[in-house]
Amino acid sequence: MCIRDSYSSSHSEGLHILETTEKSPFDAFKIITLPYESAIKHLRTIEGVHGPLDKLQSVRDFSAEIIYCVQTFLADARYRREFVLDSESFLGIVCYTACKSRLDNLYSDVKFMTMFLSDAVTKSSLGYYLTSLEAAALFLLENSSI
Repeated sequence: MCIRDSYSSSHSEGLHILETTEKSPFDAFKIITLPYESAIKHLRTIEGVHGPLDKLQSVRDFSAEIIYCVQTFLADARYRREFVLDSESFLGIVCYTACKSRLDNLYSDVKFMTMFLSDAVTKSSLGYYLTSLEAAALFLLENSSI
């Protein structure tokens, strides 16, 4: 597909999209998406919900999406090898995605959840995801001048 500017005597026509069978030199370029873009979108949903359990569900979906992104990347034949996403790698990805999400109130949202969720919830696997996000939010808050 290529785009060309056409000019007619009525000047009412603008850009037209033409289907072609010819290969364009730009066909070799692919649209590159931001790494973990889908996880960043999941994290941004935290601002749209109000209750601590709803926010925690956003954190769970965000964490699950990070794991899915890593598994999808490793499913590529070039990178197929035994790999376990350890906590250090996970925390690094959480920091990266939290930074890219550009959420102004991330730390206060995390503190809101930790204050109003029960100990049973915060000591579960969901609590691990929340603690990882809290560490990332605190890191970003303390290093906001970077």
